[in-house]
Amino acid sequence: MATNNFKFDDVGLTTTTDMFVAELGEMKTPDDVFETYCKKLQFPSYFGFNWNALWNCLCSLDGIEQKNVCLVHKTMPALFRDAMILYLEILHNAVDDWILRPGNHLLNVYFPSCCENRIMHYLKDVKQYEM
Repeated sequence: MATNNFKFDDVGLTTTTDMFVAELGEMKTPDDVFETYCKKLQFPSYFGFNWNALWNCLCSLDGIEQKNVCLVHKTMPALFRDAMILYLEILHNAVDDWILRPGNHLLNVYFPSCCENRIMHYLKDVKQYEM
């Protein structure tokens, strides 16, 4: 798994009319992740508040009209190791999923630049990690 699916940047995004930006605040538990995404990305009422439901909704994004969807992490999520690895894997795979379906949405995931080394550390524990 390569990190090129994630962008590390401390500069604010210049938004356009074709861009949906979800600024993600502090997330300490999986429940924080599910609640944040449900609110920020306007997930459907049947969202299941679990990892599978997060994956399914990130690969659908039907409720968002704009083509470019940007998930902007203001801080590094403070999840326990296993949850963090799963979270990063879901984000990475969702970005890949949208790349394979050109013409629909484009998912971009941003983290502060200070998080890059920590994220690389976590990604080394993902089975599909490739250098």
